[in-house]
Amino acid sequence: MRHPYRALFVSVVIVGTLLCGSQREEAAFPDEYSHPTLRGLTGVAIIVESIREEIERDGLTSEQIQTDVELRLRKAGIRVLSEKERAETPGIPLLYVNVNVLKVKDAFLYAYSIHVALQQLVLLERNTKISGLATTWDTGSVGTEGESHLRDIRGGVADDVDKFINAYLAVNPKQ
Repeated sequence: MRHPYRALFVSVVIVGTLLCGSQREEAAFPDEYSHPTLRGLTGVAIIVESIREEIERDGLTSEQIQTDVELRLRKAGIRVLSEKERAETPGIPLLYVNVNVLKVKDAFLYAYSIHVALQQLVLLERNTKISGLATTWDTGSVGTEGESHLRDIRGGVADDVDKFINAYLAVNPKQ
């Protein structure tokens, strides 16, 4: 049995792609709230969520994305923490990267979403004895890529990681 909304989703994606070509929409926290939460960070650990097996077989892997993100951060002078270092760092900062990709076979394209978020330990204002891990900065995007351009999604991840790097450097200038 076919899913009743699959045809509608495929139609919307096809029309959007035909009208706009490869498309990317973005969203992020407002800077005045998120940027100050990055001040004083000495580095971040990175976790990249697993990518669906079908997509990895097509050529986009979580290992590639992990390597890309680590390299971008290091080139920008942001320390990449091991899990042990993260546990010993105030706030236990974590840069979380999630890339979801759906192969739309009938349309010969991929629909994707990218989410990059900084998570760190925070205290509740009403009771500072209570702490928890929370997202204090994030950005994301959605878009489509043609079947022959699956690897271009890595460029979208790079763009979103660059937003983190820019926000980080805005409040932690290199010395």
